[in-house]
This record gives sequence, structure tokens and C-alpha cells, in this order.
Amino acid sequence: DLGLFDLIDSYGVLHHLKHPQKALQILQNCLKEKGGMTIMLYAKYGRTGVYNMQTLQQLVNDEARSRKEEVSNAWKILETLTMTNLFKRTEHLTPDHLKSGDAGLYDMLLHKQDQAYSMLTVMDMVWQSGLHFVAFAEPDGRLNMNYRWFVKDKTLLDKLLGIPEIDQL
Repeated sequence: DLGLFDLIDSYGVLHHLKHPQKALQILQNCLKEKGGMTIMLYAKYGRTGVYNMQTLQQLVNDEARSRKEEVSNAWKILETLTMTNLFKRTEHLTPDHLKSGDAGLYDMLLHKQDQAYSMLTVMDMVWQSGLHFVAFAEPDGRLNMNYRWFVKDKTLLDKLLGIPEIDQL
């Protein structure tokens, strides 16, 4: 028995599980009363190019006999992509394959258990688990669609800033 925890960090795990809601509940039960948790789940809309590429990889690798063959096929496909391809255009947002080679490529494009979430789905999971959303852990620099960077009209910006953060998602 490890006891209860002050902090649980679940980064990139829950979206690979068959029953992520149950897993989140288990984690919640392991927290101290005033404990906290950070979670990272794949974003449904932010990874559109990845999910399109996963679908293509599944079609190409339907009859592959080994992971080595799957990985080889995946690299061949990526080498042929033009800059107009959605995955290629957003590759800098999910560079796992560029940073971690074959392992990163497999995790991102060939993993067999991968679920994506909208913010509404994430919030529902959090609430169902008896947790409370406090804030985003990611720095603004990674959230490159931050409207505060693009909206120059002060009146409009003030209105947008007046909307509760949870409703902006």
C-alpha cells in the first residue's frame, strides 16, 4: 500500500486505455483530500492530421506481418507527403516521430488503442470522477491558437476575456 498522493501526473496515458474513465476514477481515489492531478489527453480537433494519417496507416498495414514492417511502411508514406498534406502542415505540433524515431512514430501513428477527446468530453470525465477543473497546465506558447495573440480590437478582446474560460473551449 503506497497510501494517498499529493500529486498525480498522468501525461499521455489515459487515452491509450480501454476504460479511461475507470482509470481516472482509480487515480482520483488515490489522491489526498487536498491533492491535485495533471492529465494530458489527446485532443480530437488538434490532432486531425494525425488521425487522418492513422487511418491511412491502418489501410496500408492491414496485412503487415510485423511491427517492423508497419514502421517501415509508415516511414515510406511520410517521405512521400507533400506540404499540402494536413499531417505534414501540422507536423511541428506533434513531432513525436521526429524526436523519438521509430518509437515515437509507432506511438503516434500505429498505436492500436488511441482515443481523442473534445474539451466537453474531458470536462465530463473530470466531473464524473469527482474532480474539479482548476486550470490548464500547458504554457500559452504551446497553445498557438490563443485568440489574445490575434484579436487586436480592444472592445472585442474585452468581451472575449469576459467569457468564462470553460465556455471558451
